[in-house]
Amino acid sequence: MASKRRNMFHKNKTQETTEEGRLMTDNAQLTNKNAQSTQDIVTKQAEIYECKKVITELEIKVRQTTNTFEAVRAERNNLSHQLTETKPRLSPPQRVREIFLTAYPESAVFADDVPQTPYCLESPGFHRPWPARSLPLQLCPEPISRLSRELRPV
Repeated sequence: MASKRRNMFHKNKTQETTEEGRLMTDNAQLTNKNAQSTQDIVTKQAEIYECKKVITELEIKVRQTTNTFEAVRAERNNLSHQLTETKPRLSPPQRVREIFLTAYPESAVFADDVPQTPYCLESPGFHRPWPARSLPLQLCPEPISRLSRELRPV
């Protein structure tokens, strides 16, 4: 009976050792898996942080582009509005020619070079070049600003 007990004790001891080894192996595997998962989480958090940073930079660029677009659009609308208000007040080219010839009679030599028809933004001749001859500034008896004021629509 003593030998039976010894065998049972020995079997129990062997089973405990085997079970203890298995549990230790499982524990080591779970610890490694936990460490790997923690490392993966830290890596993913760093990637998320970088992605958020890139998204923030792109949102700033989009806002800046939108603001620039809105500013350009507002400026275009403002200039278009000013153009529609100013068009009726523009003096015809003949009046401009008269003012110019009155202020600078010596320029009558170039009177044929002054365009006789009004330029229109929609007309195909809008971009045609001005005459090659011009009045030298030394021949102008009065300051340019006076002529500019006279030519400016009221």
